[in-house]
Amino acid sequence: MENLSIIVSFELTLDPFSIHPGAKYPIFLFGIFIYVFGAFCNLTLLLLIILTQSLHKPMYFILLSLPLNDFVGITTMLPKVLSDIVTETNNTYYPLCVLQGFLLHMYGGGILFILAAMAFDRYVAIYSGVIMENLSIIVSFELTLDPFSIPPGAKYPIFLFGIFIYMFGAFCNLTLLLLIILTQSLHKPVYFILFSLPLNDFVGITSMLPKVLSDIVTETNNTYYPLCVLQAFLLHMYGGGVLFILAAMAFDRYIAIWKEL
Repeated sequence: MENLSIIVSFELTLDPFSIHPGAKYPIFLFGIFIYVFGAFCNLTLLLLIILTQSLHKPMYFILLSLPLNDFVGITTMLPKVLSDIVTETNNTYYPLCVLQGFLLHMYGGGILFILAAMAFDRYVAIYSGVIMENLSIIVSFELTLDPFSIPPGAKYPIFLFGIFIYMFGAFCNLTLLLLIILTQSLHKPVYFILFSLPLNDFVGITSMLPKVLSDIVTETNNTYYPLCVLQAFLLHMYGGGVLFILAAMAFDRYIAIWKEL
């Protein structure tokens, strides 16, 4: 484990791009054109929605996320790839590699989430039989959900049990976070990856359990549209984050085994 930190903290050597020496500059210029064109289109859409008062409606606020997400996606990948092509570099730092993987995952997941939100927005409009101008009235008020089918005498035991689960989970995750932060000997790459796991778990349980327990004990089945979208976003990040962190830990183990350290 002591030697693993030396490997991970330095550069990783990747397979170089198999590009003919005379073709690297045309590929670089073409890539720059694609990046600038994509950035220009996305930033133009962002500014158009922000500056045009008539577009300040829920549908366009969701649409605003699409060019923003695309800009993050192309900025995460293209500049680094083009830099490696023109400088003929095939080395990268492990933290940078992890950051790129995380942002690309967020980009891919973000596209699915935004398109799902837009589809749900259209569903609300069609189902309610209203035109787009009146959509903001629906979204700005409460959504009525199916209530929990819980016997009156069981809601407080369920609430107390849920509070116990939440407090226990929060205590365990925060203890792990503080342990890694305060223990100097754990300041190693594998523990930095492990640090993300309790943090991600804490976000996941906090985004869901308190609201559910509150609805159970107050017998409320109404929620606000933005809160519903925020919960879905956080739960998506939680689920995707678990897979990403476990994949990073598996890759870390792979390096250790492959290098026989």
